[in-house]
Amino acid sequence: MVKGIGLLLTGQHGTGKTWTACALAKKALAINARVLYIDAPSLVQVYIDRPMFDEDLTMPLALMTRKLLVIDDLGSEYRGSGSGHSESRILALIRFRIQHNLCTVITTNLTPEDLGRTYGEGFASLLQEALVTIPLNGKDWRRENRDRLLEESGVKSN
Repeated sequence: MVKGIGLLLTGQHGTGKTWTACALAKKALAINARVLYIDAPSLVQVYIDRPMFDEDLTMPLALMTRKLLVIDDLGSEYRGSGSGHSESRILALIRFRIQHNLCTVITTNLTPEDLGRTYGEGFASLLQEALVTIPLNGKDWRRENRDRLLEESGVKSN
C-alpha cells in the first residue's frame, strides 16, 4: 500500500471490481492496516444519520482516519434532490484523504467521462490525479457462474 495513492476500478457489472477491492482490503488487513469498506449509498447516508462507529468514534471520523477506505459502487448513491449534497460530501472526503496520504479504492460502473458528467469535471480531475484508474473489462462473471451452476444442477435458465 503506497501512501495516498489509490485505485479507481471501473467496468461493467460483474467484472470483478468489488471482488478486487475486497481482496486488496484483505491484504491490507493482513499487514495490520485499519480498513473500512462502505458502499456509496451507505456513505451518503452516514452524513445524514451520523451514526456511531463504536463508543468513541463516529462513522464520518472513521471514514477519514482508516489507512484504507474502500468505496464500492460510486454512482449508485441517491443524488435525486439536485442539492449537490452527496457529491460535495464525497468530494470533501476524497480530498481530505488525499491531503492526509490515506489510500482510497473506489469501484464504479461509470466511465471516467461519466464521472465528469455526474460529479463535475473538478471531481473527475481530482480522481485522475489521486487514483490510478484500472478498467476491468470482460464478461459478467456473476451471470456466467450463475448459468454454469444452474446448468450443473439441471435447472434451465431464461
